[in-house]
Amino acid sequence: MALRTRSVEFSEKLLRMYPKLFKQNEYEGIPIMPYIDGWFNLIENLCDDLVKEIGNLPFKTQEEFSVSEIKSKFRKLKFRLYGPITPWMEELVNTAEDRSQSICQFCGEPGKPKEKGRWLIICPVHDKYYPDIEDSLRESAKNK
Repeated sequence: MALRTRSVEFSEKLLRMYPKLFKQNEYEGIPIMPYIDGWFNLIENLCDDLVKEIGNLPFKTQEEFSVSEIKSKFRKLKFRLYGPITPWMEELVNTAEDRSQSICQFCGEPGKPKEKGRWLIICPVHDKYYPDIEDSLRESAKNK
């Protein structure tokens, strides 16, 4: 099973849909770790909620927000939001990060932590292909 990630496409979509959160920078995109495709809906929903909350703030304050990173760390989504974060925004991010711990990183179906090997949240279907996934992840890391 060859894994394909759509992280670049998703990064471009986020830049278009959420300019208040994602600003063009010297990296020409958003640093999104590959192989979190299954979390894309979760991330989009979080961005929708954050943009609504930011829209309630004074205009000058709205310009102070940015997302610097989206990745997986310790079997959990990590969403780095900078700016004058309200308690509600912090709750939104924490809730999304917690929810990610039960969603397969590859397809978005219900998943569980992989007990051995890499720290992944994986569904039963992708678990069957885990040796191939491990090889793809290893190859991806070499190419960076």
